[in-house]
Amino acid sequence: MKVKSIKTIQEAQELAQVWIELDGSQHYGTLTPAELNKKSASCRQWLDTFTALSAQLQEVRAHLSQEVTDLSKNNGRVYQGMRASYGAKSPEYVRAQKTRIYKTSSRRASASTTPQVTQA
Repeated sequence: MKVKSIKTIQEAQELAQVWIELDGSQHYGTLTPAELNKKSASCRQWLDTFTALSAQLQEVRAHLSQEVTDLSKNNGRVYQGMRASYGAKSPEYVRAQKTRIYKTSSRRASASTTPQVTQA
């Protein structure tokens, strides 16, 4: 969580304490020291909940990342096994890879790839 949130909560708690020491019976609109303390306590609870859930989320993210990495390696092993079993240009392997079989063609070496401009 942002440091600003923590500082704001601490500031509210300190401010309520000073307010009570000076004149706790004074009101600013409908705001009282008790209301300020209540709101800061509520914010603290939400911050604690957020912190706990963030830690859980990081743990879940780490597990998910590891599982996806393992799954990717397994996919690679299956592709390699299919390639070894059926051949790289077989319809079965192409179907698994979702690629096309391209026929190899010999390319001719061209003398020049840019058109020449003649001036008269």
